[in-house]
Amino acid sequence: MTLYLIIDVERSLKLALSSSSKKHNVKPVKRIEDLVRIALPDNFFEKRQRANAPKEKREEATVRHKALREMEALAESHLKDLFDEES
Repeated sequence: MTLYLIIDVERSLKLALSSSSKKHNVKPVKRIEDLVRIALPDNFFEKRQRANAPKEKREEATVRHKALREMEALAESHLKDLFDEES
């Protein structure tokens, strides 16, 4: 039931665990959570979180990552120039 709620109905892990625990009277909930985490791929929740992120946040992150890559390239070329001058 928990997997159905998480995958098909797209409920959160916490809500799915709570609902299935109450319906089937299974305690502790941690036992169900461990089984769900075994059944689902490691990056399942990360992918869903990224997909559900607001569009503005995704665009901001893209701009930040692009600027960071450019700064890293500049820093790398700067260090290369410094070490080439010393030789």
